[in-house]
Amino acid sequence: GGVMMEGSTVEIVATVWAWSDGSEDYLDLYYSNSGDLSNPNWVYIETNQPSGGNEQTIVVQFDLPPGLNHVIRGNYRWRGSPSPCTAGSWADADDLAFTVYPLTVSTIPPTVS
Repeated sequence: GGVMMEGSTVEIVATVWAWSDGSEDYLDLYYSNSGDLSNPNWVYIETNQPSGGNEQTIVVQFDLPPGLNHVIRGNYRWRGSPSPCTAGSWADADDLAFTVYPLTVSTIPPTVS
């Protein structure tokens, strides 16, 4: 928990269902802070594989770039190459949109009362 601000390190936690031993499943992570949720500009974060079959949790640390409106996309796929959106029956993409607090620096010195 805690307050998310521009530049904060956040934790992305994704629970996936891996087929067989998970060796052919991949989670591609992307972000956008373009502010246009209808047409996001996806920027690649990284690709992860589950550590085994069945239900698996993948955890990634990520530094939020400047901007107040963010979207994180997880694209879970079977085989293939990293992509923000993979076609096919064995692929799924989900987005999480959120707003963070601005990073501000006070220029007003503290006062004693």
